[in-house]
Amino acid sequence: MLNLSLPTGSLEEATMHARIGDQIRVRGHHLGELDRCGEITATRGPDGSPPFMVRWDDSDHEVLFFPGTDATVDSLATHVRSDG
Repeated sequence: MLNLSLPTGSLEEATMHARIGDQIRVRGHHLGELDRCGEITATRGPDGSPPFMVRWDDSDHEVLFFPGTDATVDSLATHVRSDG
């Protein structure tokens, strides 16, 4: 018999963190669909956790965004180091 139960003990949830100015990228869901990118303009959760205010690059609209598993945050510090 197959056991599909979760392991006992504490399970740590990976929490996304961001700072103002970081870039967020949401992967396309279908073949040929482009990723969607935007700038994080504010964080609403504690210690930089979601939800985030995001200004999307493709539309310049700013929205309250709750990221899913298809989203990643690129730190502003990473961009600065790679440009220099």
